[in-house]
Amino acid sequence: RPLEQMGLTSIDSLALKHAMEAVIGREVSLEIIERGAVSAAELAKRLQSLVTDRESVEVPQWLADDDAQFEPFPLTDLQEAFVVGRRVGGESGQGAVLYVEVEVAGTLDLYRLNQAWRALVHRHEMLRAEIVDGHQQCIRENVRVPRIKTVLDSRAMDAGVASQALQMLRASMQAREFALNEWPFFDLRVSLHEADRALVHISIDELTVDGVSLNLLL
Repeated sequence: RPLEQMGLTSIDSLALKHAMEAVIGREVSLEIIERGAVSAAELAKRLQSLVTDRESVEVPQWLADDDAQFEPFPLTDLQEAFVVGRRVGGESGQGAVLYVEVEVAGTLDLYRLNQAWRALVHRHEMLRAEIVDGHQQCIRENVRVPRIKTVLDSRAMDAGVASQALQMLRASMQAREFALNEWPFFDLRVSLHEADRALVHISIDELTVDGVSLNLLL
């Protein structure tokens, strides 16, 4: 799988570049990563081709440790920065939150939407991540995914009232606060509007998902 599909971001690419340079002892161009379009296996081959003395430099192998899948592991530097920044405003202070809306034309099947989101949460481990002791994270093996509900039905409202209600909902979702010691780090809600139109409102904490990852989910 391409690294981008595994969640590689631009920040991760820079960190990976520096790590590869530390391994082989020479400068590595970001072009070797192709913005995440290459797989880990292909990247390892490219890195090996840059090594002039293959016997003296050993390229690390990336291996999955299935036995430790649900064991705590360290936060990344960026996650640590988010945690420290949040604690300035208290344990439940607002973190870096991504907010997006998905417009659905026609009748929204709320049951199928819930099924699809549950499947994504069980498929992508970081959607099941929780913070442990403020310095580590772990993946929950089993979770009860909160049900997505319709919180606003403006189809019978006056246009001005409907617009105000929608703006209030957007403001609350954009300012959504996720406590460090509580799971999940996402919140999805639905609003219904005239002309047979629905909006899916998504707030998600950047502790577990960045912009690129969210685009992959959607």
